[in-house]
Amino acid sequence: MGKDFFGSLRERIKCTIGNIFELAAVLFLASFFAAILIQVFVRYVMHHPFQWTEEFARLFYVGMVFIAAAAAVDDHLRFDLGINFLKKRSSLGYRILTLLIDVTVLIVLLYLVAGSYNRVVDGWTKLLPGTGWRVAYLYMPPLVGSAMLIVYTVLGIGSKVISLARKVEVNGR
Repeated sequence: MGKDFFGSLRERIKCTIGNIFELAAVLFLASFFAAILIQVFVRYVMHHPFQWTEEFARLFYVGMVFIAAAAAVDDHLRFDLGINFLKKRSSLGYRILTLLIDVTVLIVLLYLVAGSYNRVVDGWTKLLPGTGWRVAYLYMPPLVGSAMLIVYTVLGIGSKVISLARKVEVNGR
């Protein structure tokens, strides 16, 4: 049970569930776009705006951002000038730094999941005025997307800890 286990499990989860998240993100984006187009049409052509389109657009936008974030693990842009510099100088230092970054990300994600969960619970009894939907629905995509990112991050940390332990073991001999 080493790097291969965590790495292969992470990749299997990313391939199967990641495809579902990508499809959901595309559907959220298309729905967001449709809600905006409907709102523009009825507001400026018919001069009678709907209330529900703004709430739908907000829900779909939040859903798109958090679900797409979970789908885009390892495929996003990042600023890694300092990390690449360290990688060339010290492989061990690079591994420790990326592990610390992942632990920091995990802490932030745990905070985000806890906050989203609290908002879902608090919003379960409140309704959005335009749609009559529960306010909790607005906070479910951050909860689900962040929870999926936690799974990816924990598996990544496991893989890096095993790799780091092997590197230290090899250097210690």
